[in-house]
Amino acid sequence: MTYPPVPYYGPPPVPRENKLATGALVCSLAGFFTVGLSAIAGIVMGHLAYGRARRGEAGGRGIAAAAFICGYVVLALWVGFGVTFTLLVTGTIVNPLTG
Repeated sequence: MTYPPVPYYGPPPVPRENKLATGALVCSLAGFFTVGLSAIAGIVMGHLAYGRARRGEAGGRGIAAAAFICGYVVLALWVGFGVTFTLLVTGTIVNPLTG
């Protein structure tokens, strides 16, 4: 008695590369040099890429998450710097080095 041949299924499908996630990470990190403006684009693109990865339309879920997290951090640092600088210039808080 012979058995039928085992069907060949091939390798599992590889999720498509998520270039939107890569672009989002680049924009988020570029926010350090663009006063946070590109970080806003990185946050939006990161959330879009994360949604695509979660639905299974593309890969790069970790890169997308890193993109919007880095974008939020960069934006928070620039806002904090701006508020501190404004308070120092207007004299609301006193610079300890100059009295």
